[in-house]
Amino acid sequence: MYSTDDVGRGLVALTQIIDSQEKAEELWKLITTYMSFLEHAQTDSGHFHNFMNYRREFLDKEGSEDTLGRAIYGLGHVVSCPYMSKNIRTFAHTLISKSKMQMEKLNYPRAKAYTMCGLYEMLRAGVGADDFESTFISRRDTVRSIDALVDKDTFQSIFISHADSLVDLYETNHKEGWNWFEPTVTYSNAKLSESLILAYNYTKNRTYRKVGLATLDFLTDIQWKGDFFDIVGNQGWYSCDGEKPIFDQQPIEAGYMTQAYVSAYETVRERKYLELARYSFEYFLGRNRLRTPMYDSSTGAVCDGLNCDGMNCNQGAESVICYLMALNSINKHSDRAYGTQFKPAIEEVLPKRKSLLSANQVE
Repeated sequence: MYSTDDVGRGLVALTQIIDSQEKAEELWKLITTYMSFLEHAQTDSGHFHNFMNYRREFLDKEGSEDTLGRAIYGLGHVVSCPYMSKNIRTFAHTLISKSKMQMEKLNYPRAKAYTMCGLYEMLRAGVGADDFESTFISRRDTVRSIDALVDKDTFQSIFISHADSLVDLYETNHKEGWNWFEPTVTYSNAKLSESLILAYNYTKNRTYRKVGLATLDFLTDIQWKGDFFDIVGNQGWYSCDGEKPIFDQQPIEAGYMTQAYVSAYETVRERKYLELARYSFEYFLGRNRLRTPMYDSSTGAVCDGLNCDGMNCNQGAESVICYLMALNSINKHSDRAYGTQFKPAIEEVLPKRKSLLSANQVE
C-alpha cells in the first residue's frame, strides 16, 4: 500500500540531504516519482487522498487533515530547495497553491503544525510567485503557469493564523504542571512545539518562542528519565489527570523530538537542546526503555515500536523516514557525523546500568 503521509515526509528527508547540484541530480528520479504521486493523489478540491493499493486505486474519498499537512510539509521543502530545477519547484508551488482553501480551513492542531513547517520553508527562503516563470504541461494535460500560484502574502497569512491558533489552544489548556496544547498528550507531539519555534524564527513574535519552548520543555520533563527517553505510549495516551502509559512507544516521536530540539538549539543556542537532540536520536540505537536498537544496521530498516512484550518487528516506511529526518537534522550539528553503519555506535550509546528495566517495570 502507498501513502501520501509517507511520500510527503519522504520529500522532507530527501531534500534535507541535497547540498549540491550533483546531489539533486542523483535524487532527481526519486523526487520526481514522489511528486508525481502527490499530483495523482491531489483531489479537485486541493485536498489529498492518502492510501492507494497496489492496483493504483485510492481507498478513501480524501485523507485526513494530517495527510494534507504532511503533503504540504514535503512540498514546501521542494519549493525552497535551491538546487532543484525551477520546473520541479514551480510544480511543487502549484500543488501547494491548489491547496490554499484547504489550508485555510484546517481545524486539527497537528495538521496546522505540519502545514506551518512546510510554509516556513517557503517563507524562510523568500520564495514567492514572482520567482517562478516556467509553464509546463502536467500528466493531467493541464497547463501550469505562474497565474495559478498563490502569492507569498497569502501563505504568510495562513502561517500566522495557524500559529496564533496554536497559541490560543495552549492558553486554553495549559495549567500549573501541564504546559501543553491539549488536555492529553497523544501523537506527533514535538511537531507542535517545533512549528511555533519556526514561527518565531520567521516573525520574531516572542509569544511563539515562549510557547514553543515551554511545551518542548514539558515534553522533556514527562519523558526524559536521566539517561533515556521513555516516550508516551499510545495505549490510552497521557491525560493531565491520568497516568502516563508506557507502551506502545512509536519511533516517530523520537524522530520528531530530535528535529524539534535541533530547531530549538538553532533558535536559542542553548547547548542542552543539542544534547537532548542527540539523546532522542539515540533512542533508535538502543537508548530506550528496553535497551534494544530499533535501527537495523544490516538492512537500514527501523522497527515500528516498543511493546510490552518486546520490539514490534514490523518495519514500516514511517519509522525509517522519521529516522532519516532525525539523522539529517542531528548531523548538521554533531561533532561526529552519524553514518549508516551503527554497530560500534550502538555499543557506545547503551548506558551502563547495574540492571535493565524489564518491559513491565515502571520507574
